[in-house]
Amino acid sequence: MDNGKLSVREKVCYGLGDVSANLIYTTASTYLIFFWTTVYGISAAATATLSLLVGLWDAIFNPIMGIIADKTRSRWGSYRPWLLWGSVPLAVFSTLCFLTPGFGDGGKLVWAYVAFFGMKTFFSVVNVPYGVLCNVMTANITERMSLSTYKNMGSDVANIFGSYCLPPLVLLFGQGVETEGYFKTAILLAVIGFICLMFTFAGCKERLVQPKETMPLKESFKALKGNKAAIIMLLVMLVMNTAVIFKFSFNAYYCAYYLNNEAIIGITAAIAFAAGLISKPFVPIVSKRIGKKATLILGCVFMIADGIVFYFGGISTFAVYLGAVLFGFTLTFTFTPIWGMVPDSIEYGEWSSGVRAPGFIYSTATFANKLGVSISGWLVGVILAATGFDGMAEVQAASVAPAIQVAMTAVLVVGAVVTIVLLIPYDLTVEKYDKILKEIKERKKA
Repeated sequence: MDNGKLSVREKVCYGLGDVSANLIYTTASTYLIFFWTTVYGISAAATATLSLLVGLWDAIFNPIMGIIADKTRSRWGSYRPWLLWGSVPLAVFSTLCFLTPGFGDGGKLVWAYVAFFGMKTFFSVVNVPYGVLCNVMTANITERMSLSTYKNMGSDVANIFGSYCLPPLVLLFGQGVETEGYFKTAILLAVIGFICLMFTFAGCKERLVQPKETMPLKESFKALKGNKAAIIMLLVMLVMNTAVIFKFSFNAYYCAYYLNNEAIIGITAAIAFAAGLISKPFVPIVSKRIGKKATLILGCVFMIADGIVFYFGGISTFAVYLGAVLFGFTLTFTFTPIWGMVPDSIEYGEWSSGVRAPGFIYSTATFANKLGVSISGWLVGVILAATGFDGMAEVQAASVAPAIQVAMTAVLVVGAVVTIVLLIPYDLTVEKYDKILKEIKERKKA
Protein backbone atom coordinates (compact mmCIF):
# COMPACT_ATOMS: atom_id res chain seq x y z
CA MET A 1 0.00 0.00 0.00
CA ASP A 2 1.15 3.54 -0.72
CA ASN A 3 3.03 5.27 2.09
CA GLY A 4 2.55 2.27 4.36
CA LYS A 5 -1.21 2.89 4.67
CA LEU A 6 -3.27 -0.02 6.00
CA SER A 7 -6.93 -0.88 5.42
CA VAL A 8 -9.48 -0.65 8.21
CA ARG A 9 -10.12 -4.38 7.78
CA GLU A 10 -6.48 -5.23 8.51
CA LYS A 11 -6.41 -2.91 11.52
CA VAL A 12 -9.55 -4.57 12.90
CA CYS A 13 -7.97 -8.00 12.43
CA TYR A 14 -4.88 -6.77 14.26
CA GLY A 15 -7.06 -5.42 17.07
CA LEU A 16 -8.77 -8.81 17.43
CA GLY A 17 -5.42 -10.18 18.56
CA ASP A 18 -5.71 -8.09 21.70
CA VAL A 19 -9.33 -9.18 22.15
CA SER A 20 -7.93 -12.71 22.37
CA ALA A 21 -5.05 -11.74 24.64
CA ASN A 22 -7.15 -9.86 27.15
CA LEU A 23 -10.01 -12.33 27.34
CA ILE A 24 -7.35 -14.66 28.71
CA TYR A 25 -4.69 -12.44 30.28
CA THR A 26 -6.62 -9.60 31.90
CA THR A 27 -9.29 -11.98 33.15
CA ALA A 28 -6.52 -13.95 34.83
CA SER A 29 -4.92 -10.75 36.16
CA THR A 30 -8.25 -9.54 37.57
CA TYR A 31 -9.64 -12.72 39.04
CA LEU A 32 -7.04 -15.51 39.27
CA ILE A 33 -5.33 -14.53 42.54
CA PHE A 34 -8.75 -13.77 44.05
CA PHE A 35 -9.96 -17.18 42.78
CA TRP A 36 -6.98 -19.01 44.26
CA THR A 37 -7.23 -17.37 47.68
CA THR A 38 -11.02 -17.24 48.18
CA VAL A 39 -12.34 -20.20 46.12
CA TYR A 40 -9.56 -22.80 45.76
CA GLY A 41 -8.10 -22.15 49.23
CA ILE A 42 -4.45 -21.31 48.50
CA SER A 43 -2.95 -18.90 51.04
CA ALA A 44 -2.08 -15.27 50.16
CA ALA A 45 1.59 -15.86 51.06
CA ALA A 46 1.78 -18.88 48.75
CA THR A 47 0.18 -16.98 45.87
CA ALA A 48 2.71 -14.17 46.38
CA THR A 49 5.62 -16.59 45.85
CA LEU A 50 3.80 -18.30 42.99
CA SER A 51 3.17 -15.01 41.18
CA LEU A 52 6.76 -13.89 41.65
CA LEU A 53 8.50 -17.10 40.53
CA VAL A 54 6.31 -17.85 37.51
CA GLY A 55 6.32 -14.15 36.62
CA LEU A 56 10.12 -14.05 36.68
CA TRP A 57 10.25 -17.03 34.31
CA ASP A 58 7.74 -15.28 32.07
CA ALA A 59 9.83 -12.11 32.03
CA ILE A 60 13.02 -14.04 31.19
CA PHE A 61 11.32 -16.09 28.48
CA ASN A 62 9.99 -13.01 26.65
CA PRO A 63 13.33 -11.88 25.14
CA ILE A 64 14.12 -15.51 24.27
CA MET A 65 10.82 -15.77 22.44
CA GLY A 66 11.58 -12.50 20.66
CA ILE A 67 14.86 -13.89 19.35
CA ILE A 68 13.18 -17.14 18.30
CA ALA A 69 10.53 -15.17 16.40
CA ASP A 70 13.18 -12.98 14.72
CA LYS A 71 14.90 -16.15 13.44
CA THR A 72 11.71 -17.86 12.28
CA ARG A 73 11.25 -18.26 8.52
CA SER A 74 8.03 -19.69 7.13
CA ARG A 75 5.57 -19.18 4.29
CA TRP A 76 3.53 -17.03 6.69
CA GLY A 77 6.47 -14.84 7.69
CA SER A 78 8.47 -14.64 10.93
CA TYR A 79 5.80 -13.65 13.46
CA ARG A 80 2.34 -14.63 12.19
CA PRO A 81 2.94 -18.40 12.38
CA TRP A 82 3.37 -18.26 16.15
CA LEU A 83 -0.22 -17.05 16.47
CA LEU A 84 -1.25 -20.32 14.84
CA TRP A 85 1.21 -22.64 16.58
CA GLY A 86 0.68 -21.33 20.11
CA SER A 87 -3.07 -20.74 20.08
CA VAL A 88 -4.30 -24.22 21.11
CA PRO A 89 -1.93 -24.81 24.06
CA LEU A 90 -2.63 -21.26 25.29
CA ALA A 91 -6.37 -21.96 25.29
CA VAL A 92 -5.85 -25.26 27.11
CA PHE A 93 -3.62 -23.93 29.89
CA SER A 94 -5.76 -20.83 30.42
CA THR A 95 -8.70 -23.09 31.25
CA LEU A 96 -6.60 -25.37 33.47
CA CYS A 97 -5.77 -22.35 35.67
CA PHE A 98 -9.42 -22.36 36.76
CA LEU A 99 -9.73 -26.13 37.18
CA THR A 100 -9.83 -27.25 40.84
CA PRO A 101 -8.72 -30.86 41.38
CA GLY A 102 -9.47 -32.09 44.90
CA PHE A 103 -5.89 -32.18 46.12
CA GLY A 104 -4.51 -31.30 49.53
CA ASP A 105 -2.81 -27.95 50.18
CA GLY A 106 0.48 -29.06 48.63
CA GLY A 107 -1.20 -30.61 45.60
CA LYS A 108 -3.30 -27.51 45.00
CA LEU A 109 -0.18 -25.36 44.95
CA VAL A 110 1.65 -27.71 42.56
CA TRP A 111 -1.36 -27.70 40.23
CA ALA A 112 -1.50 -23.89 40.29
CA TYR A 113 2.23 -23.71 39.46
CA VAL A 114 1.92 -26.08 36.49
CA ALA A 115 -1.20 -24.46 35.03
CA PHE A 116 0.05 -20.89 35.56
CA PHE A 117 3.49 -21.75 34.14
CA GLY A 118 1.88 -23.20 31.01
CA MET A 119 -0.46 -20.26 30.52
CA LYS A 120 2.29 -17.69 30.98
CA THR A 121 4.69 -19.52 28.64
CA PHE A 122 2.25 -19.97 25.76
CA PHE A 123 0.89 -16.45 26.20
CA SER A 124 4.43 -15.23 25.49
CA VAL A 125 4.74 -17.65 22.56
CA VAL A 126 1.71 -15.96 20.99
CA ASN A 127 1.85 -12.39 22.27
CA VAL A 128 5.50 -11.47 21.66
CA PRO A 129 5.26 -12.21 17.90
CA TYR A 130 1.80 -10.59 17.84
CA GLY A 131 3.23 -7.36 19.21
CA VAL A 132 6.04 -7.31 16.65
CA LEU A 133 3.49 -7.57 13.83
CA CYS A 134 2.84 -3.84 14.28
CA ASN A 135 6.43 -3.17 13.28
CA VAL A 136 6.54 -5.41 10.20
CA MET A 137 3.10 -4.49 8.85
CA THR A 138 4.14 -0.87 8.11
CA ALA A 139 6.96 1.63 8.65
CA ASN A 140 4.56 4.56 8.76
CA ILE A 141 4.72 6.07 12.27
CA THR A 142 1.15 7.41 12.06
CA GLU A 143 -0.22 4.04 10.95
CA ARG A 144 1.63 2.35 13.80
CA MET A 145 -0.09 4.68 16.24
CA SER A 146 -3.39 3.80 14.57
CA LEU A 147 -2.61 0.08 14.94
CA SER A 148 -1.84 0.67 18.60
CA THR A 149 -5.22 2.37 18.97
CA TYR A 150 -7.07 -0.55 17.35
CA LYS A 151 -5.04 -2.92 19.53
CA ASN A 152 -6.08 -1.08 22.68
CA MET A 153 -9.70 -0.81 21.53
CA GLY A 154 -9.69 -4.58 21.11
CA SER A 155 -8.26 -4.84 24.60
CA ASP A 156 -11.08 -2.73 26.02
CA VAL A 157 -13.81 -4.71 24.24
CA ALA A 158 -12.40 -7.94 25.68
CA ASN A 159 -11.94 -6.45 29.12
CA ILE A 160 -15.49 -5.09 29.28
CA PHE A 161 -16.88 -8.48 28.33
CA GLY A 162 -14.54 -10.46 30.56
CA SER A 163 -14.78 -8.30 33.67
CA TYR A 164 -18.50 -7.55 33.56
CA CYS A 165 -19.76 -10.89 32.29
CA LEU A 166 -17.49 -13.23 34.25
CA PRO A 167 -19.37 -13.05 37.60
CA PRO A 168 -22.84 -13.69 36.06
CA LEU A 169 -21.39 -16.39 33.79
CA VAL A 170 -19.88 -18.09 36.84
CA LEU A 171 -23.32 -18.06 38.47
CA LEU A 172 -25.01 -19.28 35.28
CA PHE A 173 -22.62 -22.13 34.55
CA GLY A 174 -21.96 -23.06 38.17
CA GLN A 175 -25.54 -23.04 39.48
CA GLY A 176 -24.18 -22.31 42.96
CA VAL A 177 -20.94 -24.29 42.55
CA GLU A 178 -18.23 -21.62 42.09
CA THR A 179 -15.46 -24.01 41.04
CA GLU A 180 -17.55 -25.42 38.19
CA GLY A 181 -18.75 -21.96 37.17
CA TYR A 182 -15.23 -20.53 36.91
CA PHE A 183 -13.96 -23.50 34.89
CA LYS A 184 -16.80 -23.47 32.34
CA THR A 185 -16.50 -19.68 31.98
CA ALA A 186 -12.76 -20.05 31.35
CA ILE A 187 -13.50 -22.56 28.57
CA LEU A 188 -15.90 -20.12 26.89
CA LEU A 189 -13.39 -17.25 27.03
CA ALA A 190 -10.61 -19.48 25.68
CA VAL A 191 -12.72 -20.56 22.68
CA ILE A 192 -13.65 -16.97 21.82
CA GLY A 193 -10.01 -15.95 22.22
CA PHE A 194 -8.86 -18.72 19.88
CA ILE A 195 -11.33 -17.63 17.15
CA CYS A 196 -10.22 -13.99 17.40
CA LEU A 197 -6.57 -15.03 17.15
CA MET A 198 -7.28 -16.94 13.94
CA PHE A 199 -8.78 -13.76 12.42
CA THR A 200 -5.56 -11.92 13.29
CA PHE A 201 -3.45 -14.68 11.74
CA ALA A 202 -5.48 -14.72 8.53
CA GLY A 203 -6.13 -10.98 8.19
CA CYS A 204 -2.70 -9.40 8.78
CA LYS A 205 0.31 -9.32 6.47
CA GLU A 206 4.05 -8.96 7.08
CA ARG A 207 5.39 -6.43 4.57
CA LEU A 208 8.80 -5.52 6.03
CA VAL A 209 10.73 -8.75 5.56
CA GLN A 210 13.46 -9.66 8.03
CA PRO A 211 16.99 -10.27 6.65
CA LYS A 212 17.63 -13.91 5.75
CA GLU A 213 20.69 -14.25 7.97
CA THR A 214 20.02 -15.04 11.60
CA MET A 215 21.31 -12.72 14.31
CA PRO A 216 23.30 -14.10 17.26
CA LEU A 217 22.02 -13.26 20.75
CA LYS A 218 25.05 -11.04 21.39
CA GLU A 219 24.24 -9.01 18.28
CA SER A 220 20.60 -8.64 19.34
CA PHE A 221 21.69 -7.03 22.61
CA LYS A 222 23.64 -4.44 20.61
CA ALA A 223 20.28 -3.06 19.45
CA LEU A 224 20.02 -1.50 22.93
CA LYS A 225 23.41 0.23 22.67
CA GLY A 226 22.81 3.96 22.70
CA ASN A 227 19.08 3.28 22.30
CA LYS A 228 17.82 5.83 24.82
CA ALA A 229 14.26 5.55 23.56
CA ALA A 230 14.10 1.78 24.16
CA ILE A 231 15.73 1.95 27.60
CA ILE A 232 13.33 4.66 28.78
CA MET A 233 10.31 2.77 27.47
CA LEU A 234 11.53 -0.42 29.16
CA LEU A 235 11.63 1.38 32.53
CA VAL A 236 8.28 3.08 31.91
CA MET A 237 6.71 -0.27 31.02
CA LEU A 238 8.04 -1.83 34.22
CA VAL A 239 6.70 0.93 36.47
CA MET A 240 3.34 1.36 34.75
CA ASN A 241 2.56 -2.34 34.54
CA THR A 242 3.47 -2.89 38.19
CA ALA A 243 1.01 -0.17 39.23
CA VAL A 244 -1.79 -0.99 36.79
CA ILE A 245 -1.79 -4.79 37.20
CA PHE A 246 -1.64 -4.32 40.97
CA LYS A 247 -4.81 -2.25 40.69
CA PHE A 248 -6.44 -4.91 38.48
CA SER A 249 -5.64 -7.68 40.94
CA PHE A 250 -6.48 -5.63 44.02
CA ASN A 251 -9.82 -4.39 42.68
CA ALA A 252 -11.58 -7.61 43.69
CA TYR A 253 -10.26 -7.34 47.25
CA TYR A 254 -11.02 -3.59 47.34
CA CYS A 255 -14.67 -4.20 46.42
CA ALA A 256 -15.16 -7.30 48.56
CA TYR A 257 -13.24 -6.37 51.73
CA TYR A 258 -13.06 -2.55 51.80
CA LEU A 259 -16.38 -1.62 50.18
CA ASN A 260 -18.02 -4.85 51.43
CA ASN A 261 -19.73 -5.16 48.06
CA GLU A 262 -18.39 -8.07 46.01
CA ALA A 263 -21.22 -7.60 43.49
CA ILE A 264 -19.57 -4.49 41.97
CA ILE A 265 -16.21 -6.11 41.17
CA GLY A 266 -17.24 -6.66 37.56
CA ILE A 267 -19.20 -3.40 37.32
CA THR A 268 -16.25 -1.18 38.36
CA ALA A 269 -13.91 -3.01 36.01
CA ALA A 270 -16.40 -2.77 33.14
CA ILE A 271 -16.88 0.98 33.73
CA ALA A 272 -13.11 1.49 33.58
CA PHE A 273 -12.75 -0.43 30.33
CA ALA A 274 -15.82 1.26 28.82
CA ALA A 275 -14.35 4.68 29.63
CA GLY A 276 -11.12 3.52 28.06
CA LEU A 277 -12.86 2.30 24.92
CA ILE A 278 -14.85 5.52 24.47
CA SER A 279 -11.74 7.67 24.89
CA LYS A 280 -9.48 5.58 22.58
CA PRO A 281 -10.39 7.41 19.33
CA PHE A 282 -9.12 10.66 20.86
CA VAL A 283 -5.59 9.30 21.34
CA PRO A 284 -4.39 9.77 17.73
CA ILE A 285 -5.88 13.29 17.73
CA VAL A 286 -4.25 14.27 21.01
CA SER A 287 -0.99 12.55 20.09
CA LYS A 288 -0.81 14.33 16.73
CA ARG A 289 -1.31 17.67 18.44
CA ILE A 290 0.96 17.33 21.50
CA GLY A 291 3.09 14.25 20.74
CA LYS A 292 3.21 10.74 22.20
CA LYS A 293 5.34 11.73 25.19
CA ALA A 294 2.96 14.49 26.31
CA THR A 295 -0.01 12.16 25.74
CA LEU A 296 1.58 9.61 28.06
CA ILE A 297 2.18 12.30 30.70
CA LEU A 298 -1.49 13.26 30.42
CA GLY A 299 -2.36 9.64 31.21
CA CYS A 300 -0.16 9.86 34.31
CA VAL A 301 -2.11 12.92 35.45
CA PHE A 302 -5.34 10.89 35.21
CA MET A 303 -3.61 8.14 37.19
CA ILE A 304 -2.65 10.52 40.02
CA ALA A 305 -6.21 11.88 40.14
CA ASP A 306 -7.50 8.31 40.31
CA GLY A 307 -5.32 7.52 43.31
CA ILE A 308 -6.48 10.66 45.11
CA VAL A 309 -10.14 9.75 44.50
CA PHE A 310 -9.58 6.28 45.92
CA TYR A 311 -8.11 7.75 49.10
CA PHE A 312 -10.51 10.60 49.81
CA GLY A 313 -13.65 9.04 48.31
CA GLY A 314 -13.93 6.36 50.97
CA ILE A 315 -16.91 4.06 50.44
CA SER A 316 -18.90 6.62 48.42
CA THR A 317 -20.49 4.89 45.41
CA PHE A 318 -20.03 8.04 43.30
CA ALA A 319 -16.31 8.16 44.19
CA VAL A 320 -15.89 4.47 43.34
CA TYR A 321 -17.43 4.91 39.89
CA LEU A 322 -15.56 8.18 39.29
CA GLY A 323 -12.34 6.35 40.14
CA ALA A 324 -13.26 3.65 37.62
CA VAL A 325 -13.77 6.27 34.88
CA LEU A 326 -10.44 7.94 35.69
CA PHE A 327 -8.73 4.57 35.59
CA GLY A 328 -10.20 3.98 32.13
CA PHE A 329 -8.74 7.31 30.97
CA THR A 330 -5.45 6.27 32.57
CA LEU A 331 -5.33 3.06 30.55
CA THR A 332 -6.16 4.94 27.33
CA PHE A 333 -3.60 7.72 27.63
CA THR A 334 -0.76 5.59 28.99
CA PHE A 335 -0.66 2.19 27.34
CA THR A 336 -1.86 3.33 23.91
CA PRO A 337 1.08 5.73 23.46
CA ILE A 338 3.46 3.31 25.20
CA TRP A 339 2.75 0.53 22.69
CA GLY A 340 2.90 3.12 19.92
CA MET A 341 6.33 4.29 21.11
CA VAL A 342 7.95 0.86 21.47
CA PRO A 343 8.05 0.14 17.70
CA ASP A 344 9.62 3.57 17.11
CA SER A 345 12.55 2.59 19.34
CA ILE A 346 13.39 -0.22 16.89
CA GLU A 347 14.46 2.30 14.23
CA TYR A 348 16.13 4.38 16.94
CA GLY A 349 18.20 1.30 17.84
CA GLU A 350 19.07 0.60 14.20
CA TRP A 351 20.15 4.24 13.80
CA SER A 352 22.22 4.33 17.00
CA SER A 353 23.82 0.87 16.84
CA GLY A 354 23.42 -0.34 13.25
CA VAL A 355 21.51 -3.40 14.50
CA ARG A 356 17.84 -3.99 13.66
CA ALA A 357 16.17 -6.54 15.95
CA PRO A 358 12.42 -5.89 16.12
CA GLY A 359 11.54 -9.09 17.99
CA PHE A 360 14.26 -8.53 20.56
CA ILE A 361 13.39 -4.86 21.14
CA TYR A 362 9.70 -5.62 21.48
CA SER A 363 10.45 -8.52 23.81
CA THR A 364 12.56 -6.29 26.09
CA ALA A 365 9.42 -4.17 26.53
CA THR A 366 7.33 -7.26 27.22
CA PHE A 367 10.09 -8.43 29.60
CA ALA A 368 9.58 -5.24 31.60
CA ASN A 369 5.82 -5.66 31.21
CA LYS A 370 5.88 -9.20 32.61
CA LEU A 371 8.38 -8.31 35.32
CA GLY A 372 5.90 -5.64 36.43
CA VAL A 373 3.14 -8.28 36.48
CA SER A 374 5.35 -10.53 38.58
CA ILE A 375 6.14 -7.77 41.07
CA SER A 376 2.51 -6.66 41.28
CA GLY A 377 1.28 -10.20 42.00
CA TRP A 378 3.94 -10.59 44.67
CA LEU A 379 2.96 -7.24 46.23
CA VAL A 380 -0.71 -8.26 46.36
CA GLY A 381 0.09 -11.46 48.22
CA VAL A 382 2.63 -9.83 50.56
CA ILE A 383 0.30 -6.96 51.54
CA LEU A 384 -2.63 -9.31 52.14
CA ALA A 385 -0.51 -11.73 54.17
CA ALA A 386 0.98 -8.88 56.23
CA THR A 387 -2.49 -7.68 57.21
CA GLY A 388 -3.59 -11.16 58.28
CA PHE A 389 -5.92 -11.73 55.32
CA ASP A 390 -7.48 -15.21 55.19
CA GLY A 391 -9.50 -15.90 52.06
CA MET A 392 -11.39 -18.78 53.66
CA ALA A 393 -12.39 -16.84 56.81
CA GLU A 394 -15.89 -15.39 57.17
CA VAL A 395 -14.60 -12.26 58.94
CA GLN A 396 -11.29 -10.54 58.15
CA ALA A 397 -8.87 -8.89 60.59
CA ALA A 398 -9.55 -5.20 61.28
CA SER A 399 -6.26 -4.19 59.64
CA VAL A 400 -7.21 -5.58 56.21
CA ALA A 401 -9.63 -2.88 54.97
CA PRO A 402 -7.52 0.24 55.71
CA ALA A 403 -4.42 -1.43 54.27
CA ILE A 404 -6.30 -2.12 51.03
CA GLN A 405 -7.35 1.56 50.77
CA VAL A 406 -3.82 2.89 51.32
CA ALA A 407 -2.25 0.36 48.94
CA MET A 408 -4.64 1.27 46.10
CA THR A 409 -3.80 4.96 46.47
CA ALA A 410 -0.05 4.70 46.98
CA VAL A 411 0.69 2.40 44.05
CA LEU A 412 -1.21 4.55 41.53
CA VAL A 413 0.24 7.91 42.64
CA VAL A 414 3.82 6.69 43.03
CA GLY A 415 3.69 4.83 39.71
CA ALA A 416 2.50 7.92 37.83
CA VAL A 417 5.05 10.28 39.39
CA VAL A 418 7.97 7.93 38.71
CA THR A 419 6.84 7.52 35.08
CA ILE A 420 6.75 11.29 34.52
CA VAL A 421 10.29 11.61 35.88
CA LEU A 422 11.52 8.79 33.63
CA LEU A 423 10.05 10.49 30.54
CA ILE A 424 11.92 13.78 31.02
CA PRO A 425 14.93 12.80 28.81
CA TYR A 426 12.81 11.10 26.09
CA ASP A 427 13.33 13.07 22.86
CA LEU A 428 12.07 10.91 19.96
CA THR A 429 9.70 13.36 18.25
CA VAL A 430 8.06 12.82 14.85
CA GLU A 431 10.64 15.16 13.27
CA LYS A 432 13.55 13.26 14.78
CA TYR A 433 12.02 9.90 13.79
CA ASP A 434 11.64 11.01 10.15
CA LYS A 435 15.26 12.18 10.18
CA ILE A 436 16.37 8.82 11.58
CA LEU A 437 14.48 6.93 8.84
CA LYS A 438 16.12 9.10 6.18
CA GLU A 439 19.62 8.49 7.58
CA ILE A 440 19.01 4.73 7.76
CA LYS A 441 17.94 4.66 4.10
CA GLU A 442 20.99 6.69 3.09
CA ARG A 443 23.29 4.27 4.95
CA LYS A 444 21.72 1.29 3.16
CA LYS A 445 22.18 2.97 -0.22
CA ALA A 446 25.81 3.72 0.59
